[in-house]
Amino acid sequence: MKFYKRIIALFLLCCLGYSGTMVHGETPTILIQLTVGSKIASVNGVNTELDVPPMVISGRTLVPIRFISEALGAEVQYDAPTRKITIKAPDGKKLLTLDTENQLKIQSLEELIASLKKQLENSSKELKSESDSPVILCKNVNDNMVISKITSLELSITDASPVAYIQTKIGSTVISSFSDPYGKIDPSRYLSGGYVLTIEAWDAFGNHGESKIQVKIQNAEEKEPLSGITEVKEITRMGTGGPPGGGGGGQQPPGDRPVQTPLALYFVLENKAGSLLEITDIQVFNAAGELIQTRSDLSTIDMVKTQTGFSHLILIPTGTFSAQVAMINLEEGANKEDLFKGWKIGITLFDSTMQKEYTKTILKK
Repeated sequence: MKFYKRIIALFLLCCLGYSGTMVHGETPTILIQLTVGSKIASVNGVNTELDVPPMVISGRTLVPIRFISEALGAEVQYDAPTRKITIKAPDGKKLLTLDTENQLKIQSLEELIASLKKQLENSSKELKSESDSPVILCKNVNDNMVISKITSLELSITDASPVAYIQTKIGSTVISSFSDPYGKIDPSRYLSGGYVLTIEAWDAFGNHGESKIQVKIQNAEEKEPLSGITEVKEITRMGTGGPPGGGGGGQQPPGDRPVQTPLALYFVLENKAGSLLEITDIQVFNAAGELIQTRSDLSTIDMVKTQTGFSHLILIPTGTFSAQVAMINLEEGANKEDLFKGWKIGITLFDSTMQKEYTKTILKK
């Protein structure tokens, strides 16, 4: 509630061009009178008490925005989830929106400036510098900890001077910056594996403190943000005679070759992680564990890499990717369900957040 009142009482910056002690706001029917430094204001001669008095800072007169707005018939709304203040005219037209998240940052910086000014005054106008870096302690996450549920970071940061900026990262991804709260780790946004949790802080003198913690994210298999399946699709239908793919010369006599149906093995990846995944290698093994040369269709991927300038094919977060990796001709009378059974597709990816390679194996059941 204290926060709410303080935000609603934010001063509207008015460059009034004079530094007198009386502030007037007037419409054809409303006369508003405020006195700098006094909590007593009047609207059309009726006195009322303000939460915060008008004041002059750096030659500019600041007045309470809520009082002024409501006195003129405007409606002031506060949205708690987004921390935004909206001011609407009597006809419903939006006049102004204040982002209190930025106001909080401004407020924190103002408090820092005030603290430095106080140090300056207490040291006979000579600010004494200090060289000690902020000391950072994470209270609820330690080295080699396994994180399998959403974990909000709890930090203790101590320093001889005010701390100006704080940033937390999981791998290469920033999860929080500036101040409390310090961020949270949601395992469903990351592939299972090892990560470095980095916590950094800078004090008012630019001294930098850092803490690095090795953590392991562990998702249940059904909650892993990267999933893969195999698909078998019929490419075309071949008649009696003629080589696979059509063409190949003149008419072949009926019965020279059995009826064949070319079927292709595909993999489909779905990425729900919060990082980019780059495919670096694809290997296919048959049921006997023998390495199979992948389909030449994958050369299309290399062509895309060349044209786009990417070193690897990138999967956009929450995106899907599919590629054909092998093809077999199913002869007449053979069981389609047994085709590619027991085959494995090993896909090596580089995780931009983990900054490591990650292997996803898909089994054709």
